[in-house]
Amino acid sequence: MQMAKLVAVCRDEADYSFERRQIPLNIEDTLTMVMEIPETVISTRKLNEDELQSFSKRFHCLNAGDLSAATTVRQKDVLSFLSHSVPCVGCRRSVERLYNQLANSVPSALEPLVITNKGGDFISEFVQV
Repeated sequence: MQMAKLVAVCRDEADYSFERRQIPLNIEDTLTMVMEIPETVISTRKLNEDELQSFSKRFHCLNAGDLSAATTVRQKDVLSFLSHSVPCVGCRRSVERLYNQLANSVPSALEPLVITNKGGDFISEFVQV
C-alpha cells in the first residue's frame, strides 16, 4: 500500500502550483511542506456490477435535499468522532490541525471528499452510472 509522500517544501505557498491530490502543510508562517496522497489511497475499493446497480438505483431516488443531507457531515461530528477514536491528545490535535488546513486549502486534494471552510464535509462528485 502506498503512503502519502512529501513532494515539495516552499517558502511561499502562493508560489507553488498545486496539482491534484496535493495538500499544503503549514509548518511555520513562511514555510510550507506539500504532501501528495496517491490515487490508490483514495479509491481502493472496486464495486461489482450488482453493488453498482443497487447504489445507482438508490442514488437516483434521492432529491437534492436528501442527497445533500446524506452526504454532509458537520465539523462538530467529525471532531466528536476524533475525540472518541483517537485517545492520544497530541495525535488528535495533529489530526484536527490537518483537518483545519484541509478546510482552508486546495479543494481537489481529497476528491471526491471536499472539506469546506464552513466546517461541513461533503462529497462533491459521485460515481457516474
